[in-house]
Amino acid sequence: MSLLLAAWGPGCASDPAGGAAERAAYLVGLRTGECDRISDPALSDDCWLAVATRSRDGSCDSLGSQRAKDECWFLEAERSGNAAMCDQAGSFAEDCGRHLFITALPGALGERRIDAVNDARVEALIPRFGFADDPMRAWLEYYKWALGATGDAEPCAAVVDRQRSKACMAAVRELRDPAHRGGPAAPPR
Repeated sequence: MSLLLAAWGPGCASDPAGGAAERAAYLVGLRTGECDRISDPALSDDCWLAVATRSRDGSCDSLGSQRAKDECWFLEAERSGNAAMCDQAGSFAEDCGRHLFITALPGALGERRIDAVNDARVEALIPRFGFADDPMRAWLEYYKWALGATGDAEPCAAVVDRQRSKACMAAVRELRDPAHRGGPAAPPR
C-alpha cells in the first residue's frame, strides 16, 4: 500500500490530496493503474510508483519524475535480486548496489566471521554488485556486517591486507559512532 494512503488514516484533520476528488482519483489510480487522472504531481508519482512496482513489467520508465523512476528501479532490483538493474536507479544506484550486496551476505557467507574463506567469497561478490571501481566500499560493508553491532576491533587483527585492514577499522569506528548505531558510543575495546 502506498505510503501517502497510509498517512491519510481516519481522523486526519487535513486532506493532503487537496480535496475529496483528488483523493478519490488517487485511490482509483492505485486500484486500476489510471494514475494520469491525478493532478498533484507528488500523488501522481506515488500512484505510478505503486502501480509500476506492483506490475513488475519494467514500467518504471513511464513514471513522471526522475526521482520516481530511480526509486522504482531500486525497488525492482531489490525485488529481483538483480544488481544490474541498479545501473538504472540513477541517484539511488550506489545505495541500490550496496543494499543488494549487504542483503546477499548472509546467504553467500553464512556465519558472521572474518576469515580467509569469507574473504574469498566477498572477493567473488564484489564485481556482481558494482564495486569493481571501489572495492573498499564493499569490504567496509562486509566488515560492518561481520562484526555485527559489537564494534569489537579484535577480529580486524586477522586482516593481513593493509587496505582491507583500514576498511575493517573504519567499520569498527562506524559501528561505535552513535549516529550510525542510534545510541551512545560504544566504549573502546
